[in-house]
Amino acid sequence: MSPSPVDHYAHLARFYDWIVEPVFRPLRLEIRDWVLSRSPERVLDICCGTGRQIRYFPEDAPIVGLDLSPDMLRQAARQVPGKCIRGDAIRLPFPEDTFDVVISELALHEKPLATRQQELAEIARVLRPEGRLLVLDYAVPDTDSWGARAVRWGLDQVERRAGDEHYRHYRTWMEEGGLSAILPRAGWRPVSEQRRFKRNLASILFERSP
Repeated sequence: MSPSPVDHYAHLARFYDWIVEPVFRPLRLEIRDWVLSRSPERVLDICCGTGRQIRYFPEDAPIVGLDLSPDMLRQAARQVPGKCIRGDAIRLPFPEDTFDVVISELALHEKPLATRQQELAEIARVLRPEGRLLVLDYAVPDTDSWGARAVRWGLDQVERRAGDEHYRHYRTWMEEGGLSAILPRAGWRPVSEQRRFKRNLASILFERSP
């Protein structure tokens, strides 16, 4: 029998929302409003963590969350009962052309390259032809201002504390150019982009390149 995968969020899950929610609540509300404006039939929050993004949606919204961490999902079960399932982002348990929108928040930067490529391929598989991928993740700021550098330093310290493996993947992500560069190279065309935190964080809407 193969060993169970290590849950890197086992000790963080209970405190995760306390740490990130004061900062990310406005962004989550913007994401909710954009998704609802499209009147989608089905939405996937991939690597949904504690389910906090889903909590901002109306109770009858057609959204499902997926995560691999049992501890994160236990928190999600308390916040949004019945809305989140356990599953691997590189083997999504859904048929092709299932979703109108897929949401990914601060999840891609922590993956090794091969895993990231598999995850993006799976997202492309389950998105409908006119579907959209909405990603919130780290970007390389297009300014060298003091403020941008200060915010980058602070984010770097946060990522260091997530563990050596996590930090290595984050550094690779940034060295490859961050969100604005990596996804277009992987076959995703940006439709719109917003920057936050002195342009260190990007929220980008993508469609699959023809």
